[in-house]
Amino acid sequence: MILSPDLYGRGLSFIVIPQFNAFQQALSAVSRILGIKFALFTVVVLAYRNIRPSEYVRRLYRVLPVFILLVFGLVHSTYAQSFEQKTVSIYFPSNGDQLNAEAKSQIRKTFLDLNEYLVKQVYVEGHTDSDASMAYNVSLATRRADNTKDFLLSQGIKSDRIFLESFGEMKPISGNKAQNRRVQITIVYEIKAFDENILVKQGDARIIQVSTFHANTRKPLPCSYVVEKRKRNRFANTNAKAVCYFDRSKYGDLDITFSKHGFLNESVSIHEKDVRNTGDTLQVKVYLKPVEVVQKLRFDHIYFYTDTDNFKPESKPELEKMLTMLKEFPSLYVEIQGHMNFSETRQANVFQRIYNHDLSHKRARAVYDFLVSRGIDKKRLTYKGLSNFRMIFPNPKTAEEADQNKRVEVWTLQLVAEN
Repeated sequence: MILSPDLYGRGLSFIVIPQFNAFQQALSAVSRILGIKFALFTVVVLAYRNIRPSEYVRRLYRVLPVFILLVFGLVHSTYAQSFEQKTVSIYFPSNGDQLNAEAKSQIRKTFLDLNEYLVKQVYVEGHTDSDASMAYNVSLATRRADNTKDFLLSQGIKSDRIFLESFGEMKPISGNKAQNRRVQITIVYEIKAFDENILVKQGDARIIQVSTFHANTRKPLPCSYVVEKRKRNRFANTNAKAVCYFDRSKYGDLDITFSKHGFLNESVSIHEKDVRNTGDTLQVKVYLKPVEVVQKLRFDHIYFYTDTDNFKPESKPELEKMLTMLKEFPSLYVEIQGHMNFSETRQANVFQRIYNHDLSHKRARAVYDFLVSRGIDKKRLTYKGLSNFRMIFPNPKTAEEADQNKRVEVWTLQLVAEN
């Protein structure tokens, strides 16, 4: 279901619009067919027959309902298929209206999880328990909603996309008063599929289920992963059971890299030929190999053009040095870490955090791609973007200190033997 603001009612109440169901699909299909007939009728009339304007208008009115039906089907189909919603609640102490650290973290994480989607609207509802008067509770709920909006603004959400409403004590959800002292945030977002209009053929897999395991123990191993795309990578985590799912209609071809600290990355590529006649769900198992760090090496002179993952010419000697090391020690495994400079004194909203992580990942991938292109076996390499999580100088005071934050580190690794 999706929420839409009621423009005709009082305040910002909500209309619940059901998702596209079978009846509406049939309605849309019929409207499309009839709409084509309407268009053909118009062309024939104008091209081959000499009809008086009044007669043409009279005939036009006959098919006008069909045209309206066509528009309804097209618009509703597009709207219902393009939008989703996610709801999160944050909680307050009795009579409190300030967001605590946990609430802020929860909001940030929610938007980070939606990083590949376009946020269209955010509905913020303020609620209270019933301990005080109704007037006081409405005022308290309003302050909670207002403070939540202020935090959303600080995280880069545009003001015209945030809608507020205060319910006071009118919508309790539990006999436990603490559960009623809340702000409910509903995010309406547009799904931006990496590949548009993917048609899943009959008999092919609609869902890709990937399970990750410890290569030595064969036990489930929850980990992080990134769906690799040039325009925007998607970062996420498997669930607690070490499983993640992908809808092929949204992604098409998939290139996924799984990673966890203390393990080599494992990459999986799934293309159309891999899903043919496999049934509804294609199950894929990925095994991550445990490693130990042998040595940490720093390459300070690998430079990139601003806001890109393109090397500057002065990076070549350092890249060649790394290449020579790997060729001299063919049994060596390495982890490439991309770091960037972003002072802790700067207030990074949720979208800046996404950007920082994405850029550092792309820069680490650029080093990986260079080494593979020069003959290094990709099975020996793993790479990670660490944003500004591990800056040498959290608040650099000179350009030299900032450059040391913008570095590539290489950790040499050895595989952990099975017990």
